[in-house]
Amino acid sequence: MQTPTYPAADPHPRKPKVRLPPGATDTHAHLFGPASEYPWSPQRGYTPPEALPAAYEHLHAILGVSRCVLTQPSVYGTDNRAMVSTLLNEKGWNGDVIERQHAHAEPNGACAVYNHTERLPERRRMMQAWSGNLGSDHGCGFAMQQVVSTNWVP
Repeated sequence: MQTPTYPAADPHPRKPKVRLPPGATDTHAHLFGPASEYPWSPQRGYTPPEALPAAYEHLHAILGVSRCVLTQPSVYGTDNRAMVSTLLNEKGWNGDVIERQHAHAEPNGACAVYNHTERLPERRRMMQAWSGNLGSDHGCGFAMQQVVSTNWVP
């Protein structure tokens, strides 16, 4: 069965005629991709175009949106690595540590035994900080939603 696909967002949005009020919030947004790094679920109901953080940030700058709620999209099923990776990167965590923590498997079986503890202290600190955000008014809550500044500064 082939899943429907949708066109990408306009890469050249225009400033609206009406200025949004200070603190305007996009209350439901999805980030997608890159698909080569975060594959879609085989059970997905549609195939989205890539919608990367930089494009989303650009859109908000043009529109005058200052906050957003990112929501886990269904195309990933229960794999939340794309969402978690984006949020942790924006909070300044080391990309290698994030990927090591969220990797499902070490591709080289001989390395798996040795790499299981690679950067373990930093991974523990990162996950402890992440868990401290769960359910808070400034962090993640139910359904992986988080209000973040569109300038991507935590």
